[in-house]
Amino acid sequence: MPDNFISPVSVTAIDPMAVKLNTTVAYTDGACKGNPGAGGWGAHLIFCDGATQDLYGGEADTTNNRMELMGAIQALKHSPHELKLEIWTDSSYVKNGITEWIANWKKRGWKTANKKPVANQDLWQQLDELNNARLALGQRSCWTCW
Repeated sequence: MPDNFISPVSVTAIDPMAVKLNTTVAYTDGACKGNPGAGGWGAHLIFCDGATQDLYGGEADTTNNRMELMGAIQALKHSPHELKLEIWTDSSYVKNGITEWIANWKKRGWKTANKKPVANQDLWQQLDELNNARLALGQRSCWTCW
């Protein structure tokens, strides 16, 4: 056995499920069996005090994108408005829609660049209203897509 032994380096990854100071972390998802078809949405909220809340629901006849949007909407509705909100979604449709596309949709009267009506406009408007209410209180929502 050698005289010098160096233990392996232990790398601790940042735990995305860990409690964060002054922040609510929300993991959202939506799915559909068939598209359209029966679908469901869910949101798992982790509050800054360590408490958690699971939200979920579904519809008999819907689309995957509508369920993805509903998970995000419910996370915004049920998170404390006075704290930062970090939202994790696997939907680039939701993340890009709320962070990149929505401003132009609104400028064009809820039309896409191809002059077609924005799909799921009713849900986008709800999400936008909830997101803007947080901004009015000085709280940004941080949208992350994994």
